[in-house]
Amino acid sequence: MNKIYRILAFGFCLLFLTNLSGQNENQYNELMTHSGKFYNVVGVLVIIFIGLMIYLLIIDRKVKKLENQIHSK
Repeated sequence: MNKIYRILAFGFCLLFLTNLSGQNENQYNELMTHSGKFYNVVGVLVIIFIGLMIYLLIIDRKVKKLENQIHSK
C-alpha cells in the first residue's frame, strides 16, 4: 500500500511541477484557454489518472488477499 501512496505523491508532484517549468507559449496558452480545450484536456487526464489509481488499488487488494491465502495454508 505504501508503494501506491508513493506513486500517487510522485504523480501529483509531476502534475504541479509542469506548471513551474517557465515555458513562454502565450499564444498557444491563450488559444487553449479561450476555446475551452485546455479544461477538456485536463478533465480527461484527471479522469484517466483517477481511474488508473482506483484500478491499482483494486489490484493491490486482490493481491493482498491472495498472499494472505497462500500464507495461511
